[in-house]
Amino acid sequence: MKRELIIDGVTYCFFYDKDLNLWRTVANTNLILRHEIDLEIDLNLLKNNLNWEEIKDFIAFIRNTNYKTKNANVTKSKIALHGLFKGVYRDSLSEKIKSNIDFDLSGIAYKNATKSSIGWVYEYELLFFPYNSTDMSMDIGSFAWHAKFRGNVLYGVYCDI
Repeated sequence: MKRELIIDGVTYCFFYDKDLNLWRTVANTNLILRHEIDLEIDLNLLKNNLNWEEIKDFIAFIRNTNYKTKNANVTKSKIALHGLFKGVYRDSLSEKIKSNIDFDLSGIAYKNATKSSIGWVYEYELLFFPYNSTDMSMDIGSFAWHAKFRGNVLYGVYCDI
């Protein structure tokens, strides 16, 4: 199945993966400047039924958040994830390797929207994959590292180990 949303003249094509029960738009450059990312909506994790108008509003929220705030969110995420990475691998990787780890933003996972006194507040995760900035061929693992947000507030990080 395919679903298209048009927001501010930009078309977002979502494709349904029935095996994973999620909708995804891939390699999108219109959400966060200078990042080619996916947007995922995992139907197994939604608190409410899928509402495409809510998804359109969420995309507008992401697109309309100013560049400085979006960059700050990515930077805050990377700092928190780096701390988590060092903790997870404290006994198995050298300090030199851990200090050269960076995270590549690969996607956004939409979670939920709740109505508050100031309007809609969106819950979502920025998805990252780690890499060694001095040795790109080094295998760091292929599982996602997540930074959880409510609006523009970072409230947690975790990894899919």
